[in-house]
Amino acid sequence: MPSFSIRNATEEHNDAAFIDAAFDSTLPHLSSIGSGEQWGSVPFTQRGTHVEETIKQVRESESYRLTGRGEKIRVLIAEAEIPAHPAGKEDLRCRVDDQGRRWLRVGAAVCRVDWVPGYVLKQEGLSAGLRKEEREGGFVYLEVVVTDFRAGDLRKGAGGALIRGMAEFARSIGRRTVWADGWAGNGRKLIGYYESQGFEKIGDFGLERKGKNDWEGTLLRMDVGEEHETHS
Repeated sequence: MPSFSIRNATEEHNDAAFIDAAFDSTLPHLSSIGSGEQWGSVPFTQRGTHVEETIKQVRESESYRLTGRGEKIRVLIAEAEIPAHPAGKEDLRCRVDDQGRRWLRVGAAVCRVDWVPGYVLKQEGLSAGLRKEEREGGFVYLEVVVTDFRAGDLRKGAGGALIRGMAEFARSIGRRTVWADGWAGNGRKLIGYYESQGFEKIGDFGLERKGKNDWEGTLLRMDVGEEHETHS
């Protein structure tokens, strides 16, 4: 497993375009393992205003980080240290730091502070805990974690590194919990992954979809007041 570095997303590094490409790269893999219903089959870069929304998220993340004002959002990028540019991966861009080390972007994560998705707020039996924690000091909500399947094995472990980075961010702003939700279909593979990273199940929910089966979801919570042992 490569060594990972977690940094803040920036406009300077054109990270929004990388995030969009990473999202698109997941779709063939999800389909191949029977998880196509998680995100569907239409490339994210062809979905309405998705590209513009990603640019906006990166811009708002930078603004919040630098000023403490505006939307309380943080976008992180995971980079793997590599000795040379991967053969046959000319479409991937590397960054060389001041020490001459070469880094390849392999994943991204988005979280928001004291925020809950609307579809979770509608689950009254599940959202009560979130409302309680908001009154008692707040929390961080992990909106999404995505890794770039174009990077092959170099992406393995990046998801866990990003979750640890989000936990560190939560602690740095005085939040003691990170919440998340995930697709619970296909044998709950994704939920099992989150649990291996330190999350605990709060409850299940379903979202109605016109002409399709309900989207099955699970709400999860992780205490980040102290470091937790995770399994890659």
